[in-house]
Amino acid sequence: MHPKKITALEAELTWSNSISATSLLFDSLYFDGYAGIKKIRHTFLEQSPLIAQWKSHNKDLFSIGETGFGAGLNFLITAKAWLEYCDTQKNKKILHFVSVEKFPLSKEDLKRILSLVPELFELGQELLDVYPPPISGIHKLYLAKKRIVLTLMYGDGYDMFSSIKNSDHPFFERQNNPVFDTWFLDGFSPTKNKHMWSIKLLKVIADLSRLGTTIIASTSEEIIRQRLEKVGFSIGITPKLSCINNTLVGIFKSPILLHISKESWVPSRFHSPHKAPWYLTPEAKKPKTAIVIGGGIAGCSTARSLAERGISVILIERHEKIGQEASGNPQGILYPKLSSSISQISRFGVTALLAASRYYNNLLDSDVSHYLGDRCGVLILPKSTHDKKNFKKIASLFPSSFVQLLKDRVLDRQAGLPLVNRLGLFFPKLGWICPPKACESLIKHRLITVHKAEVKDINLRSEPEKDCQSWNALDHENRVIASAPVMIIACAFNSSKFNQTAHLPINKVRGQTTMTPPTTRSSSLKTILCGKGYMLPVLDGTHTLGATYNLNENETDTRIEDHKANINQLEMIDPALVQNFEEIDVTTLNGRASFRCTTPDFLPIAGPAPRLNDYVINYKLMREAGRAHIPIPGSCWEGLYLNIGHGSRGLSYAPICADLVASQICGEVPPLELDLRQAIHPGRFIIRDIKKGKL
Repeated sequence: MHPKKITALEAELTWSNSISATSLLFDSLYFDGYAGIKKIRHTFLEQSPLIAQWKSHNKDLFSIGETGFGAGLNFLITAKAWLEYCDTQKNKKILHFVSVEKFPLSKEDLKRILSLVPELFELGQELLDVYPPPISGIHKLYLAKKRIVLTLMYGDGYDMFSSIKNSDHPFFERQNNPVFDTWFLDGFSPTKNKHMWSIKLLKVIADLSRLGTTIIASTSEEIIRQRLEKVGFSIGITPKLSCINNTLVGIFKSPILLHISKESWVPSRFHSPHKAPWYLTPEAKKPKTAIVIGGGIAGCSTARSLAERGISVILIERHEKIGQEASGNPQGILYPKLSSSISQISRFGVTALLAASRYYNNLLDSDVSHYLGDRCGVLILPKSTHDKKNFKKIASLFPSSFVQLLKDRVLDRQAGLPLVNRLGLFFPKLGWICPPKACESLIKHRLITVHKAEVKDINLRSEPEKDCQSWNALDHENRVIASAPVMIIACAFNSSKFNQTAHLPINKVRGQTTMTPPTTRSSSLKTILCGKGYMLPVLDGTHTLGATYNLNENETDTRIEDHKANINQLEMIDPALVQNFEEIDVTTLNGRASFRCTTPDFLPIAGPAPRLNDYVINYKLMREAGRAHIPIPGSCWEGLYLNIGHGSRGLSYAPICADLVASQICGEVPPLELDLRQAIHPGRFIIRDIKKGKL
């Protein structure tokens, strides 16, 4: 499932008496001051089994799913109660709250509502600080020093909860899904909002439940009780108290399976309505230890994501220091790649950028004098007439808090320099960070240990006495560097040197940056300029320009001709830029050359590592028909994962890919929708080659 629009339609409220608000779309009360807070606390805390569940819960993470985020009051009240309970019990367990909202509140309306609930001020302010713009998709937010994880999904309830399932194939609708401990069903009444209470949404909720999952619904309508029981919940009705409506409370007893025989598919096996589940994430048991190979931004963000889930990580890096190759430049840009179409690459790019701009908050908002980063904004200038038309479409798709179309004098003022271009796209929340510093900060965790070693090979070793398997990282003398049940390969283009991953179609692309001294005029540049190249504001007495793009090269020494190319590129970014410099002696310039790891479709590779031979055997029918009915899960190397192929957008893409891999390893709700997970799945190239008859 994917959104029909990139921007979600915001809720429209009308206020009365300064303390109550009504939804114009649903003609229903949206917020009712203290009475509303009392009802929420009564419905979802006091008369529910939630507190009892917390007392008996023996895992580090408790998960709640919700339909109808609204102003986040259910979430905030529950989160506050959770923190108080955990503090009383002296534990540091994590609450993962997953909620969907088709019509998100504007930040202004949310702030107004939360200002009327002083008891929630602290958590409410944290929510406001990270509250995402109305852009469809999954937004993962952290509060209370990461003790509270809020996954806020903007979109239709059925679409979004379907998108976090492991498969949409009817044979695998419950296989390896993330599951919730409790559900809050809230929203406007079934007569006002039929979609929120539909049987198909309730069926998805059942697919995301385990035996014993509880459900609390803010309605007692008989038809909703019948629907819940139909999908597998056993329901009771709570007694009516004062003005508070009846509430349905139940427990998940048994899944309702679709009885579809494989024989019934035989006549149409070449025209299946369901994609073969080659992308299915294997079931995984959260490990105690893991190995990450590669100390760049992909490896360090992956190590951090695992460590924050309580997993001890051995990070193996061949250099003396981490962040020395493609992640070694002193400045790296959070670089957008957008389209006016609602494509997978565009949606992935937007989601990744939003996540990255939150992920690097401490660096982007630091004192620039510490050379950590700067949220100075990124200004994209058109490379062609087509770009100019496209920019207007792109700006119309997104809220201004994310991107703005700037013109004429406003454009010049934002840049700090006069430009020939008369329009550009400005991203106010983006900027640059120092990748090596980012890597250093990410590995500062008590559960991360760095080993300096060159990994020559990897193998999987069975341990029958322990009934488990372990991955070994081996050096050039075949000695074991480290061993763990889970291994993540994050060493860029070197990732394909192992037998298990030799089939990956990754390329090595050389890029050289140039550092040139500023002039009085160029020092006025306030933001990053991007077009056919880029130019950054002055840092430590230099501008950084870049970058060249050369395939199939291995030279790391800087070259004068590449410095010339970067300087000549200034005119292609904007003809006025070269006028800010006198003639530059390229023989005196410094710079840096490194290698990007790219893929044929310009999307990263993140997820479980596929077994090439098994894919070829199991999906050979796709050579004849790409939509053949093949109900066989993708075969993967148990415990082996990848996070590579980020090209020139490693800073933007690596964090969300790291979170995805960690969520797959731990069986958690993923940060990306199902179709986007398929778009970056390591097995996608095998499937494409099978369909083209290359395998």
